[in-house]
Amino acid sequence: MLTIRDSPVDHDDPRQALRMRRYFMAAGTSLLAIGLMFASYLLGFLPRAAFYQSASLVLLAVFVFYIVFRSGLNLRFSDPNLAVAQMSAATLVTLFTMYASNGARAVFLVLLLMIFLFSVLQLTTGALLVYAACILAGYGAVIGLLWRFKPQSLDLPLELMRLLTLALTLPWFALMGGLISGLRKSLRQSNNELQGVLQRVQESESSLAQAQHIAGLGSWTFDPVRRSATWSLETYRLLGIDHARPVLIGEQFLRLVHPQDQRHYNELIGPAVRDGRSFDDQFRIVRPTGEIRCLHALGQPVVNAEGHTTLWRGTLMDITERKAQEERLTLARDQATTARADLVDAIESLTDAFGLFDADDRLVLCNRNFAQTFTAFDRFEDIAGMRFEDLVRSSLALGEVIEPAFQGNVEAWVTERIRRHRNPGPEPHLVLLGDGRWIEVSEQHTRSGGMVGVRRDISGQKRNEQRQAMEYTVTRLLAESGTLRDAMPKIIQAVCETLGWDCGACWVCDKQDQLLRCAESWSVASPEVREFV
Repeated sequence: MLTIRDSPVDHDDPRQALRMRRYFMAAGTSLLAIGLMFASYLLGFLPRAAFYQSASLVLLAVFVFYIVFRSGLNLRFSDPNLAVAQMSAATLVTLFTMYASNGARAVFLVLLLMIFLFSVLQLTTGALLVYAACILAGYGAVIGLLWRFKPQSLDLPLELMRLLTLALTLPWFALMGGLISGLRKSLRQSNNELQGVLQRVQESESSLAQAQHIAGLGSWTFDPVRRSATWSLETYRLLGIDHARPVLIGEQFLRLVHPQDQRHYNELIGPAVRDGRSFDDQFRIVRPTGEIRCLHALGQPVVNAEGHTTLWRGTLMDITERKAQEERLTLARDQATTARADLVDAIESLTDAFGLFDADDRLVLCNRNFAQTFTAFDRFEDIAGMRFEDLVRSSLALGEVIEPAFQGNVEAWVTERIRRHRNPGPEPHLVLLGDGRWIEVSEQHTRSGGMVGVRRDISGQKRNEQRQAMEYTVTRLLAESGTLRDAMPKIIQAVCETLGWDCGACWVCDKQDQLLRCAESWSVASPEVREFV
């Protein structure tokens, strides 16, 4: 949240000039967005009125922020960069354009990601997570509005997949951005502390050199007037150059920089030194031996009373191992993501219902078949984290049949289901669902203390068993009775009990009166059923 404070305008403030340059970068991105909108208009994806409205909103926002930065009004806010305000305006316009378009919404989705990435280095992790949640909520609202008012232009599964992709990626970007911001802040703080240490130990170069060698941190100075520089012994060591050689500056030093990083070095560090701005950057070098190392460079200008840079001071640190570790972590994270995706795809291909519970008996993974069998939901994401007890109650709400021994006592049946779940025997147990399906439940403990199991639909097998039992019973009753009329009451009772019916009757046609009459009937001992009969 922005808070207003009184602050005098200083047009010579280099930080305000930097904010203006950042604003112009954002304005350039806004013009790029208008170009993409125009292309969408030409291709027929964006109606003319929507293009004019979106472009007008973008230009209005660019103009308003220009006035605010130019007049210094931004200095009255707690965040002079107005990062949240700029990102919010850009996000709202992009969401409006997505809603107004007739297709090609992936283009505007890329714009949303670009807007989010612009905020990565300016907001904290918490603010980034809140901003990511707002983007997801806004995108979800756009999908809902499209579904309600413009269903003909909506590919709902595709849009939901994009929303899911955003939901999985934006929090990672937010965490990584917050981590980078924290590292930048930590590095700046370390650099300031180092400068204080360097000032206190100027009279003892040997002590400084020893401390730098222990820390693996080299220092350097550069006089822009005399075009001369000095390196500490540790800087020579980091660069792999004999300390007896003169210091390399300009094009000589540029030859040390890795060929693929030279353009980056010239575009970022070169202008910073020329314009008197501090820098904090990374680049690779190639030592005379051919070894490639990655360095982290910090530079701070020393400014005199007239505002002129009289000296540059900075540090170098070898971060090769840290970069390698980050790459290994990134690779491991990608591999883990791929492995999980393969696992999810594998269990979704199972014909049986699959469920995995943790040590706290909460659902950590299942396939669509499991969700549809025991709940009113279709996806794992809808029931992730539910306790097994909650799943049992959900199944009971859908009509799961309670075994006769527990009839009338729902809580006792829930307790029994939990007991069977936590203490699985060598043989599977059966559950009868409300829709008449028989489910065979097989479960086992995992090494982590959780539970994994499959639920197999054996309704066909149970129906065959019931049919065979009924046929056997009817055959036996016919054999034991003298006539069909004598056997009929017992046959009706056997059929009803086998199939779980409450009542049954045998109707015969009275040919004389041309009427259908009830010859025999049977029902359970229930007043309601007797009244029905």
